[in-house]
Amino acid sequence: MERPQRKLFSKLLEGVVFVLSGYQNPHRAHIRAKALEMGAKYKTDWSVGCTHLICAFSNTPKFQQVRGRGHIVTKEWIEHCYNKRKRLPWRRYDSDVIMSL
Repeated sequence: MERPQRKLFSKLLEGVVFVLSGYQNPHRAHIRAKALEMGAKYKTDWSVGCTHLICAFSNTPKFQQVRGRGHIVTKEWIEHCYNKRKRLPWRRYDSDVIMSL
């Protein structure tokens, strides 16, 4: 039986175009660097083609702008994907679920 091929680490987040909100440097830079290393693309502001907002708080202007238009997740999605070296389901890190706890 053939084993399924693992995706290259540098392509784990291929197709993800993300924006950050609510994080300050140096933490912001670390999150961005990890996501880029896994193949995601970074934008400074939400625009057509963006897929994920990585957000610290639900009261940021970007959160309000993106709500209902893209996936809003916490930084743990990036960190856990990075540490486990695989793409994890974003819904586990959905900011609505986590921020309502």
